[in-house]
Amino acid sequence: MTLVKSMFGLRILSRVVMALVWSAPILGLGLGCGGGQSVEPDVATTVPERYRYGTLPYDRVRIEGVDMNGDGQADQFYAHDRDTGTLLWVERDLDFNGHVDLFEYFDPDGEVVEREFLLMHDREVTAVHFFREGVLDRKELATGIVGSAPIVQLFDADGVLRRVERDSTYDGRVDVWEYYEEGLLVRVARDRTGDGEPDTFDITRRPGQRGAP
Repeated sequence: MTLVKSMFGLRILSRVVMALVWSAPILGLGLGCGGGQSVEPDVATTVPERYRYGTLPYDRVRIEGVDMNGDGQADQFYAHDRDTGTLLWVERDLDFNGHVDLFEYFDPDGEVVEREFLLMHDREVTAVHFFREGVLDRKELATGIVGSAPIVQLFDADGVLRRVERDSTYDGRVDVWEYYEEGLLVRVARDRTGDGEPDTFDITRRPGQRGAP
């Protein structure tokens, strides 16, 4: 499928989208010794087998284009299975610059299961949001190195942020763990020796205290 070109580049909207992708509600947390419940990603459940950006079977689907901003150019594309009519994915040009920067995938029941954002020149996946039963479960975020996801945000069953894991050295291993409780960053653990285990712990704020950590 050839992507259409638009005359309008709404950069303000693009910045808003970037903010939505990288931000998350600073609510709720659990840490084993803090009385809460830790959150472990369930890849088998969260990421079912399916097509993704770069391997999409356009020859097997029917594409319906929709003009969202009234400029006469389609900027939202719905991909339906040719045989069953089931919606498989949606491609969205969020800033109307003629390039798709969001791929949204659905399960057979019509629930969103994954969103891929292409925010670096509209060519590389820089953020992926995973959903479980329609609720945000995990975010994987890149910070400049293509193909890496050095920041992972984990959410509870209500879509509330519980923990953030960071690979600050880009070696493929988590070395910073941030825990949230009642809307506050309450604890930070760091692996300073590179063995994959936290060595130091910082208590940043107690539940009930106000203000940014």
